[in-house]
Amino acid sequence: MAGAVHVRHLKREDISWAIALTDTEAWGYAAADFERLLDLEPEGVFLAQAGGARVGITATTTYGPLAYIGAVIVEPGWRGKHVGDALMRACLDFLDLVGAEVPSASTRARGTVLHLTGRVTEIRSQAVLDGASYIGVGPTFPSKTKAFQEFSGLELVRQAHAEIRLPAFVIGGIDLDRLPEVLAAGGRRVAVSSAVCAAADPCQAALEFRRRLESNPP
Repeated sequence: MAGAVHVRHLKREDISWAIALTDTEAWGYAAADFERLLDLEPEGVFLAQAGGARVGITATTTYGPLAYIGAVIVEPGWRGKHVGDALMRACLDFLDLVGAEVPSASTRARGTVLHLTGRVTEIRSQAVLDGASYIGVGPTFPSKTKAFQEFSGLELVRQAHAEIRLPAFVIGGIDLDRLPEVLAAGGRRVAVSSAVCAAADPCQAALEFRRRLESNPP
C-alpha cells in the first residue's frame, strides 16, 4: 500500500462514507452531525486521500479567538502512515490562516495517538503505550453526541491520574456541570463537543473550560 497523502475539504457527497468510517469506532455519528460541522466551519472539515481512496477525516471549528479540533480518524489499513499527521497539519494551517488559537496545540503532530478504555493495567501495558503521545480515558458519562454501551466512570479517571504519566484526556459527556467531578478525580485535560458546540455562547463556554482547567494545571 503506497501513495502520497492529499488533504482536501470534505464535501456533502462524502458524508455517507464519513459515517461508515466513524462507525468502525462506534462513534454513533449521523448525517446531521456532519451537516452541522459543515454549516459551522465549511473550510475546516478535512478529508485525506491516498492511493486513490478516501482514508481519513477530521474537523476544526472556530469560536471567536479560540478553536476546537475534533478527533482524527483514519482507515485501519492506513494507520501509522502519516495520514493523521497530514490531517492535523491541515487543521493547524487553517487555524493559522484565520488567526484562531488552540490552547496547548503543537505545530507538529508527533507520536501515535491512542484512545483507550478499560482497566488501567491494560492501558499501562508497554505494548499498548509504545509510541503513544497521549491517551483518552473514558467514556466517563453518557454523551449527547456519541452512543456508548458501557461507561468506565470516574474510577478510571482516578486510576489514570495515579498510575499513568502520559497526558490523559477525559472523554464522554463532559460539560461544565460535570467538570468539577472530573477535576476532583484527578482529571486535568478533557475532550468535549456538545458542551461547547451546543452552548448558547460557544466562545464563552470554551473560555470557561479553559479558565477552570488552567486553574487546575496537570
